[in-house]
Amino acid sequence: MTNRPVLLLTRPEPAALRFAASLPQRVRVALDVCMSPLLEICITGDPFEPGNAKGLIFSSANGVGAAAILSRNRTLRAYCVGRATTAAAQDAGWPAECRGTDAETLISSLLQRRPAGPLVHLRGAESRGSVAQRLSAAGLRTREQVLYDQRKRPMSAQAMAVLNGMQPVLVPLFSPRTAQLFIQSGAMQAPLHIVALSRAVADVTRRLFPRSVTIAERPDADAMRQAIENVAVKVCRLERGRGHG
Repeated sequence: MTNRPVLLLTRPEPAALRFAASLPQRVRVALDVCMSPLLEICITGDPFEPGNAKGLIFSSANGVGAAAILSRNRTLRAYCVGRATTAAAQDAGWPAECRGTDAETLISSLLQRRPAGPLVHLRGAESRGSVAQRLSAAGLRTREQVLYDQRKRPMSAQAMAVLNGMQPVLVPLFSPRTAQLFIQSGAMQAPLHIVALSRAVADVTRRLFPRSVTIAERPDADAMRQAIENVAVKVCRLERGRGHG
């Protein structure tokens, strides 16, 4: 590590690598990147058979990745949360469309423009929004199948050194669960700048008393990238000012 501020990525490794590569060049050259996944994706489901399903629901790229391993069927239309999940489903071979940025907007879209059912929500063991239950209750028959779990991993020694160093640390957090695991990792003395996907994520982290908490304008990867860039510019400007002081 150099003396630059640090971007600490705690997402599962494949997602962290994709996200780091997608950051603007000005961010990548201004920050050192440290990766310490706090969750590991583990396939737990049986091979997926669509049965009488007429469409799929993906609420995360992790679900897409698990389904791609567990099924060869690519004929059903996929209704997805977010552009990143939609792109992952398209890349894996499904005819996919984005129907919202979170569970609430997905459900609203599917009920307003109802596709042929029944549908099946392919998800992880930890899931929010009760998508299948709420769609079924509203008359769009939907079942769910758990394909993967997200197992906890400890913070790496390198990451703990960063979190107890002198340099500012930017920490993007994408879910309340990851935020909770982050604050449980141990003592942190470095100046922390949290970038949260939503207010629910931000609320978990406030007990750390970070230097700043920034909430993305929308709960998606594009808004998180923009928020990280905005925070990075401010932090780097502040550090340069201190260096000249």
